Amino acid sequence: MNKKTYAIIAILLYGTAFSQVGINTANPQGIFNIDAGKDNPTSGSAHTAQQQLNDFTVLANGNTGIGTINPTQKLEIQTSGTAAAPITGFKLVDGNQGDAKVLTSDANGVGTWKLITVPAIKGSFVNVGTPAGRAKPDKNASGKPYVYSGASITLMPGTWAVNLGLTIQTNMTSSRRFWMHTYSSSSNTNRDAMENVGFSTNLQGGNILASGNVFGSPDATTGMNNYSMVQGAKIFTVPAGSAPVTIYFWFDNTNESSQYWEFSAGNWENYLFATKVNLTN
Repeated sequence: MNKKTYAIIAILLYGTAFSQVGINTANPQGIFNIDAGKDNPTSGSAHTAQQQLNDFTVLANGNTGIGTINPTQKLEIQTSGTAAAPITGFKLVDGNQGDAKVLTSDANGVGTWKLITVPAIKGSFVNVGTPAGRAKPDKNASGKPYVYSGASITLMPGTWAVNLGLTIQTNMTSSRRFWMHTYSSSSNTNRDAMENVGFSTNLQGGNILASGNVFGSPDATTGMNNYSMVQGAKIFTVPAGSAPVTIYFWFDNTNESSQYWEFSAGNWENYLFATKVNLTN
């Protein structure tokens, strides 16, 4: 029987007798303790943080510590790193590793590296009004204080930050300006239909999503050559299990001879998109 066999038997007998196994230490902590630096105290548990950094410890409850003799989780790694001087303590090379990837799990908790993408939904702009693609005010339309813009977005169940920017064109002079509101609705025929979807309580400030001051220009001509942006964002939550909800956006039906405006679905500056978010309060 060689020396290695004797050593293994001795360790097993020691562990059986005392229910603790120590390697490089006569004072093991937990049921299994390796003191790689051979610098632990010979008695007691008053190990310094520096002494613990080269230890591997398993407690009776199954908690395992690397760099600590008092792990509070199934696996705890202590490296002595700080926010000012971090020291890494974990490496997984599984073939999916790469710069800017994060560790994620599948449905069974199996971890791997993946690139994280933010779920996003793009809205659409359709042509409404005459000429094609232009929403314009119409004071002659009885009972129509609002005008559908042609902009809409369809949201899946979840919480979304909807961002909207619409380009308003006018032929006003520089002395003219007005405040434009853009409203959200679940209908493209009824501006006041938000109560028909399940998330009206999330609409802080009512159903106004975007607003902006529309300005005239000292270079105003008879054409619609003055441009202003109406912009804004709002949080919407579509309840889990609900069908997708389409949100339509409406303008104030503001129209006077001194503040005539129109909106084109084809303006390059228009934008409408939603990103999924997790609210903390």
